Order: sequence, then C-alpha cells, then structure tokens
Amino acid sequence: MSKYSQPDLVFLDSTDSVGFTAAGISSFRDTSASAIVRELIQNSLDAAQDVSVFKAVVQFSTTQVATEDIPGIESYRTAFKKAGERRTTETETGLGDQEMMVVETICEALNRDRQDVLVVTDNGVGLDKKRMDALMSDGASDKAKHAAGAFGVGHMSVFPLSDLRYILYGGICDKRWIGSGHAIL
Repeated sequence: MSKYSQPDLVFLDSTDSVGFTAAGISSFRDTSASAIVRELIQNSLDAAQDVSVFKAVVQFSTTQVATEDIPGIESYRTAFKKAGERRTTETETGLGDQEMMVVETICEALNRDRQDVLVVTDNGVGLDKKRMDALMSDGASDKAKHAAGAFGVGHMSVFPLSDLRYILYGGICDKRWIGSGHAIL
C-alpha cells in the first residue's frame, strides 16, 4: 500500500467509440523516440515563450513507480475492463489485430509490479484550466501565434510510449500545484 492517498480518476462515457486504436495516437504509433522528444521539447519551448522566459529549460528523466502507486490505478483498471467489454459487444467480429495488441500490452503492464516512467519538466507558463482542457482534447488547440506546429496534437505523441496509454500532467498555476491524468482506452 502506498504511503500517499490515492486520488481518483473520473472516466466519462464517450459518445464516439473508436476502440483501442484511436486515430489521434495511431499516427504516432511508429514514431521514433527522437521525434517524440522533439515534440515534447517544442511544447516546452512554446510554453516558455508564453512567459517570455529568456532560456527554456527542459529536463528528461526516467524512474520506476510501483504499479499500485500510480494515481487512480484502480479506477483505471475498472475503466479498462469496461472499455474492453463495451468494445467487444460493439463489434460483430471481435477486436481487430491492432486492438488486440493494444489490449494485450495494457494487460501485461497492469500485471507488472513496477512501471517505467518518463518525467519531463520545464520552466514554462504552467497549467491553468484552459491549458489543461487543451491537453485533454483531441487536438483542438489554442496555440499562440508564435508557437510552432500547426494543430496542437503533439501532446498525443507520448501515448504510444505508455504501455498503459496513461499520461499524467502537472504544473504550477497561481502558486498551486495542478495535475490531471489522461488515459485513452
């Protein structure tokens, strides 16, 4: 049991069922690690420009976390099971090959004691409700005019790196920590 209390996750029912091969992340499935790092650095550079930081600082580190210490993991397990059941009943032929690979990867990850975690930090503008909503969207972007990229979907590039397809975001806004999880099931 974790020494920290577990926050809960809320999974809203989707009106648009796309299965486990969501187009928003499928385009990044075969993307190289260097391309994903470039996307993350570009997002950090854009955030630093928003606050006129003279020098953007982006740090990457890796660690391992006990699976049971992942925020909201029990809610995630419940939502994953429901998503699998829903998807199975929606299709006449069962899950396709690509969906099965995603499901198997998630199942294997949930059965591991520990998860590899990539941590990316920067000295950018931070997260407020508007920016957090943009992160949780499917690409509807509110990018500043000076920002690089065209569509604001670069944040989706990290999902194929996660065996759980679960990303945690955190930042400081109005001198308070703010965080959220984003899972694509």
